[in-house]
Amino acid sequence: MTHIVSSIVLPQSPEQVFDFVTAPAHWPRWHPASLTVDASDTRSFGIGEQVCENVAVGGYRGRVLWTVRECQRPSRWLITGQAERGGGRATLRYDLVAEGSGARFTRTLDYRMPNLFMGLMDGLFIKRRMVKQSNQALERLRDVLGKARTSKHAVD
Repeated sequence: MTHIVSSIVLPQSPEQVFDFVTAPAHWPRWHPASLTVDASDTRSFGIGEQVCENVAVGGYRGRVLWTVRECQRPSRWLITGQAERGGGRATLRYDLVAEGSGARFTRTLDYRMPNLFMGLMDGLFIKRRMVKQSNQALERLRDVLGKARTSKHAVD
């Protein structure tokens, strides 16, 4: 099992960040691996809801079905994903805590490769790409939320 943790402090409240990052329609705006999602409405998804996402991550390009397993607004959101082909599985957890006048957003990704060969590739190449992409995602999230804030529009 591979474990990747990324964290950033954002100027928005935990509620604002939670509502934005737990709405799958927003994912392509801030996460470089997220190409499209089968969701157009910008609301946060709750327990049991599912969404399909087209991704390009760590050399894999395909669809992942995500299911919300935990939703404790504004502090924690957990989803599990199953790749449509290849058998890869992942768990993604978002944790938010108030920090200063903003929020610390921590994104934890745990994933298991479907076979020994892919596990070896993960150790050699893929995990490094995944860490880089996770860090880029948080920087892009800061930019997207900052633009929404400076344009005086609510973070949809």
